[in-house]
Amino acid sequence: MNEHEPDWMRDKRLKDEEARMVLIETNVAAIRQQTDAIRELFEEERRQRRRAEDRLEEHEQSDATKFASIDSRLQGTQTQLSTIIEKLSAIERYESRIKALEDDAVGRTAVGHWLRNAWVQLGIGASVGGTLVGFYAVIT
Repeated sequence: MNEHEPDWMRDKRLKDEEARMVLIETNVAAIRQQTDAIRELFEEERRQRRRAEDRLEEHEQSDATKFASIDSRLQGTQTQLSTIIEKLSAIERYESRIKALEDDAVGRTAVGHWLRNAWVQLGIGASVGGTLVGFYAVIT
């Protein structure tokens, strides 16, 4: 503020400063709107991220439940397979004894068949011999 400043210059300077202040206020209002819009975007992004994290957590819990179920079923199957392997090893221990008994039974069966066949053949031979003797007796 110059004391030698004419009124028209002072009025122009004041109008310019007032216009500048209005421009600054307009800029401040625009900046405030932009920051509010940016804050709203950040908050929306945060809400979306929270929803996504919640969905991921639910999915992970679901997966954990499914994997626990699968794991328990696999453990049950493993227990069954272990039992089968134990039974097979027990059977293999007795396999040589069973084989000896089977061989003995087969041998007895074979001898029994041979003896039965021998008696049948002896009976047939006796019948044929008796028929020949009878035939000879009739002829002579």
